[in-house]
Amino acid sequence: MSGEKLSAFAAKNEWEGCLLCYDAPCAKQCGKGLDPAGVIRSLRFENYGGAAGKASGGCADCAERTCVSACAR
Repeated sequence: MSGEKLSAFAAKNEWEGCLLCYDAPCAKQCGKGLDPAGVIRSLRFENYGGAAGKASGGCADCAERTCVSACAR
């Protein structure tokens, strides 16, 4: 799925599955130093501008996906 944009349905499935971890392992493992948990939190609360700001700089073109493999769910 690298480089692909999520559909609204797929994005909703992702944020609904997030456990909103206090000390999110996905954020610790992000190779680009971004905050995937913060992006998901923003999406969950329909703050799309905040999510876009937190994801700018790499989520869409990230090939590593270390955050996904570190996810606690």
